[in-house]
Amino acid sequence: MTRSISWGAVLTCCAVMVCEGIDLVVYGNVIPSLLEDGSMSVDKAAAGNVGSLVFAGMFAGGIAAGRIGLALGSKRVVVSGVVCFSAATLLSGLSPNLIALASARFVTGVGLGVVLPIALSIARCGVEGREAPLVVSVVMSGVPIGGTIAALAVSSSVGLGWRVPLAIASVAGFAVSGLALALLPEDGRGVGKGAPSPDSWRGTFKASRLLLLAACSLATFFYLFAYYGVTTWLTQLMREFDIPLEGSLQLSLVLNVGAIAGSLGMSLVSLRTDAKKVAVASGILACASLFTISAKPESPVVLVVLVAATGAFAISAQNHLNALVSNAFPAEMRSSALGFTLGLGRLGAVFAPICGGAILQAGYGASSVLICFGVASLIGCISLLACTDKAIMKSISACKLRK
Repeated sequence: MTRSISWGAVLTCCAVMVCEGIDLVVYGNVIPSLLEDGSMSVDKAAAGNVGSLVFAGMFAGGIAAGRIGLALGSKRVVVSGVVCFSAATLLSGLSPNLIALASARFVTGVGLGVVLPIALSIARCGVEGREAPLVVSVVMSGVPIGGTIAALAVSSSVGLGWRVPLAIASVAGFAVSGLALALLPEDGRGVGKGAPSPDSWRGTFKASRLLLLAACSLATFFYLFAYYGVTTWLTQLMREFDIPLEGSLQLSLVLNVGAIAGSLGMSLVSLRTDAKKVAVASGILACASLFTISAKPESPVVLVVLVAATGAFAISAQNHLNALVSNAFPAEMRSSALGFTLGLGRLGAVFAPICGGAILQAGYGASSVLICFGVASLIGCISLLACTDKAIMKSISACKLRK
């Protein structure tokens, strides 16, 4: 028997994701200022490599999330994780050299990676399958909301360098950690049957579920490659299109506003159809938007619309893939399953900034980078289509039998 949605827990988890979004997006927005800081000696390729380290950390954190949640409890993991990535973001802004900055960004990613699947599991617990995309999308809308805040913070602090926005980002995380401590339910009271056990962790990786996990992990890899590649490099790519810094930062803001609208709008569409169809359609539309932007449309209005559409559809594809995974596993396995697919999928986010930086450094231009991200989104759709409806329904049926 299911219960009504616990909107207090959902909105608290959304606030946690706002901090994730701030910490993830702020680095991409300060890259132009970082490149101009002669004391750091950072070129475009190095900036991409450092940008990838946060996602490498998220890979490690995501893979470990299920086990850590089992050992410490969901609420404690979320609160500790927020404190961890906020402190590391503060240290990023205080970094005296490239090695210190890279190390701090990796630790930031570990905290982010652990928190995401646990927070999704807390919010998703007890919600009916048809409502899962709505809950997941509300929680995940926090990421582009945070990205919007980051873009505004960087825009308002132009001239103050790249360190100040990172320090501001850390303050938001420390504040929300207190909110999570006060409002999230304790394990066994609100999470209840969603609390993992050693048996449930092992059950996540039974042979009957491995194909489903593999297909969803591969799709996540390419969806996150596209989304975080654009998030990290959009400001610099627009500068490569000879758009002034202020205008490039505004387009980064448009990307995140579009992602907020897409997160919520497409979740309403999924109330009338299944999450897989919405994920595939969104991925195709994100690809089309990126390809069109790569052609350098002359109209500013068209460019703004395309950037907004990219944000809307790219994040919607991943949100609905997360909802599909959460529906296909029982509550006690959910954090492990999401941690695994998001953890492996984070490798896509690791390679995307590196690829973007390498393409630019090699002189192929911004259009080639955008085409690369568009192709990744399309491959994500193909990977998800390989995850048959039969395999999904088999896992969902097994969940119902457990109940």
